[in-house]
Amino acid sequence: MRVVCSHVATLVFLALACALTAQPERDPEDALAQARDKVLDRTGHLPNYTCIQRVDRTYLKPAKPSVPVPSCDLLSAQRTKNANAMMVEATDRLRLDVKVSAGNEIFSWAGDSHFSDGDIGGLAKGPFGTGPFGTFLSDIFTIPNVSFRFLGEEPARGKAQFLKYSFQVPRESSHYMVQAGGGWRVAGYEGEIQIDPNSFELRRLVVRTSELPEEADACEATTAVEYATIRIGTGDFLLPRQSTLHFLMRDATESEISATYSGCRQFVGEAKLVLQAGETARKRPPARGAPISIPAGLPIMLALEEPIDSDTAAAGDTVAAQVTSAVRENASRTVIIPAGSKVQCRVVRMEHRLD
Repeated sequence: MRVVCSHVATLVFLALACALTAQPERDPEDALAQARDKVLDRTGHLPNYTCIQRVDRTYLKPAKPSVPVPSCDLLSAQRTKNANAMMVEATDRLRLDVKVSAGNEIFSWAGDSHFSDGDIGGLAKGPFGTGPFGTFLSDIFTIPNVSFRFLGEEPARGKAQFLKYSFQVPRESSHYMVQAGGGWRVAGYEGEIQIDPNSFELRRLVVRTSELPEEADACEATTAVEYATIRIGTGDFLLPRQSTLHFLMRDATESEISATYSGCRQFVGEAKLVLQAGETARKRPPARGAPISIPAGLPIMLALEEPIDSDTAAAGDTVAAQVTSAVRENASRTVIIPAGSKVQCRVVRMEHRLD
């Protein structure tokens, strides 16, 4: 009897174990629908907010340039196969504030009180991109003729599995704009998304353009965005945690723009859009003391109050300094700026050239 009871108990235990470990079969279409509803709900209720954006850009060139330069198709195929060895030519770094309102991104130098009108080129000379904060998601999940295809499960960190889908946004429905020649052109794109099957949260987005117009300097652009749930005000919202934008250029060089986002907070004031650089000075509150006029070309000797660390400094950082010697007007020798006067400067370019 004891043997039989022991054997029966074992069978019951095994059956229970099987029942506990069995996972219900996932419905990819249902998971995609729930993820879409979550994205649209959270972006629809997202308050105006700002984040600090650190941008690290890397410029690469072929280790062994080909003459003549290959076509865009061949360059893309070589990059996919890692067949073209690249070497770093230069790097630079930016630190910006980005304000997001209704999915639109406007920028300022970090800590500044004024935002530009969305043309980031006025601040960040060189390659740049926008879209991770809303434009991509709006296109992908609201345009009716965007097609999706389930690609299976994608391994994530640890034992987690993400559901992976491909998508395609036709050019006629796209809001992806690229600078080509003297204007902007619309580009179609495709890519993949990864969804957490348990929470139905979007975790990763990859966007690849089709071949860009011949007037553009680039053959193609690829953007990868990692998303996370971040608290803004009293709610939790889906925001980009980091992104990478890669340009394959027509001259066979490449540019990679890596951005990380931190310090996201609700924006409670009204943003002031500055359309031209000259308007910035006119709209800002006057500095303490009577305004002075400094003749062009007059040298001013400054001493930094703190050293600038080139390993961490970025364009957009503020720098404090003091005037070391009194600044005098050339003809009358009248003191215009006394020695010891405080000066606030801003780094506008931080570049490291390796060649």
